[in-house]
Amino acid sequence: EWISRRADFIQWAQKEESDQSPRMFHLIGLPATGKTAVASYVVSFLRWKFQQNSCQYHFFPSGDQIKRTGTYILRSIAFQIARVNPVFRSKLFELYETESVAFEHQKLLTIWEKIFEGILFKMDVGPPLFWVLDALDETDSSDLLLRLFNKFRSKTLIKILVVSRPSANLPRMTMSTKDTLGDIRTYVERAARDTLRVDNQVQKEIVDKVLGAANGSFLWVGLCLEELRTSWSQDDIQKAITNMPLGMESMYRRLINSVAEQPERGRKMAARILTWTACSYRPLHVLELRAALELEFGGLVRFEEMIAQTCGHLVRVHHSEVTPLHETVRAFLHENLSTLSTSGPQGHEYLALTCIQYLSNDRWRNLFTKASDGLSRTRGTKEERHRQVASLEKENPFLAYAASNWAFHVSKSNPNS
Repeated sequence: EWISRRADFIQWAQKEESDQSPRMFHLIGLPATGKTAVASYVVSFLRWKFQQNSCQYHFFPSGDQIKRTGTYILRSIAFQIARVNPVFRSKLFELYETESVAFEHQKLLTIWEKIFEGILFKMDVGPPLFWVLDALDETDSSDLLLRLFNKFRSKTLIKILVVSRPSANLPRMTMSTKDTLGDIRTYVERAARDTLRVDNQVQKEIVDKVLGAANGSFLWVGLCLEELRTSWSQDDIQKAITNMPLGMESMYRRLINSVAEQPERGRKMAARILTWTACSYRPLHVLELRAALELEFGGLVRFEEMIAQTCGHLVRVHHSEVTPLHETVRAFLHENLSTLSTSGPQGHEYLALTCIQYLSNDRWRNLFTKASDGLSRTRGTKEERHRQVASLEKENPFLAYAASNWAFHVSKSNPNS
């Protein structure tokens, strides 16, 4: 909640625009310092302070190439406004009917000119709109979006909060270690009290040592606490605190080393999972990844449990999707995975070959031929064909990913391979 008490944020979050209350603000912070959590709080704060419909937002998901594009963010914002504003919604339908504009296939500037400049900015929707855009620096069009956001004119006041790592020349708020210290202290104190269940003196030592080394990083603190949870005595806790690596890179290197020290089969499985996590076009569903790995390892059981055991804290399963613990993990894997397995062009080559091997099985020809013959005999409609394909994809979880993305991985592979 610290941000809602800062004078520069309070000035920005006003219903008017002035020198003291600018239209755009840029919150910057170093990686793994809780920027996304702050952005999420800002959304909740604005909706509480103004109206539920007054705030639109976009959080760039880790590792999803489609949702990291500038066009996707504009479509997302437009969709959120259309859901709550019937006039804007009807104008979008009218645009589609008159010009047959399929928004998902349009370029960024086309969407901006037709939907935002052509419709939204000419409307008076009443109360101000607030847009919160997290991790804008990770999109493919951050510079272009910032230029567009800086120069537009709108009948309705629109205020934009951009959250990113240090970049861009905007009025800015900087997240400092002082800002997040109170939240980190509360987090560590609660964990030491409720999870570790140690006496008061040890609790104090844990809090003091972790806070002293955290440097504002929630992620580092979280990984430290996970390490401490595996300690079974106060002596183990003291040793763990003393030997805790400083900084995220050292922490990741320690986790990678622990993965590499596993028996051969576990190490190889972890290497494959990490390669998929680092290089996949989008996060894979647990069932998709399991199907891909079964080509090499045979039938797998208790797969989610196995991910946690073999990959440590580098990978997580979130809403049934396998993702890096944090975007900084992906960057680290690309730079350091060669010590364990493959990354970069070699990683994409492995993914491409897996997709091609999967698609080369004769069973697909037989299945699709059988499905096509059945639809031809019954004169199946287009909807029936879609249902048939959807049924095949449900029964074969990796089919859609392999068919849609093998070429992407080939394009990222070494051309001399």
